[in-house]
Amino acid sequence: MPVLATAILRVTLGNLYQSTDGRRVALMGVLLSSIPTIVLPLLSGTPSYSLLLVLGVFLGMGVRELRGRIANVAGSNYSPKVQGLVLELAAAGNIGAVLDGFLFAHLADAFGWKLATAAALPLLAITAIALFAWASDGGQKSDSTSRAMTSFAITLVGMIVMVLAMQGGVFGGGRTGVLLLPVLGALLAIAVLPKHYRAVLGERDTWVVMLITASRLAGLSACLRM
Repeated sequence: MPVLATAILRVTLGNLYQSTDGRRVALMGVLLSSIPTIVLPLLSGTPSYSLLLVLGVFLGMGVRELRGRIANVAGSNYSPKVQGLVLELAAAGNIGAVLDGFLFAHLADAFGWKLATAAALPLLAITAIALFAWASDGGQKSDSTSRAMTSFAITLVGMIVMVLAMQGGVFGGGRTGVLLLPVLGALLAIAVLPKHYRAVLGERDTWVVMLITASRLAGLSACLRM
């Protein structure tokens, strides 16, 4: 669910970045992705599967999308000649996913997986403090901030509603609902975008890039599972 959520939410969150200060967008991402790490340790007993799915939507903010917004903010303050290098250096933060596999597994064995999620809070707090103190967004902005924020909110709430509907069998039993969820989520995110952004879907290069990216990420996910 986190991977699917970040794939859908990054459409409208990217639109929000185009019209809003990137530091604020990144701080909002930190706040939303911290919700699971706060809720789970406070729960008594075993959380329901539906709750885990909903929390997975918020966790999707921190999978790749938060890193992407931070990288954009970092790159916007440098000349085009070195922006590529800056973006790749910022992307090196993905090493945290590797450390996660080593550290949090041991914490889960020692304290239980619910309490282990709270270990991410100090790291998120450090990220938020660093963003607030030092980050600045030098990129040019366009379009309406309120409209972009509304589009993102609709997508976020819509994803939560669709996840609960899928769990409730509204989309059919078996794998039908699981297969429909990415399609419905993508259609929702595209529908709330400004018209001039939707026009890009009529260009062949857009579909070629999406196909290449999807194939690359699919192969990477398969390798990680191995």
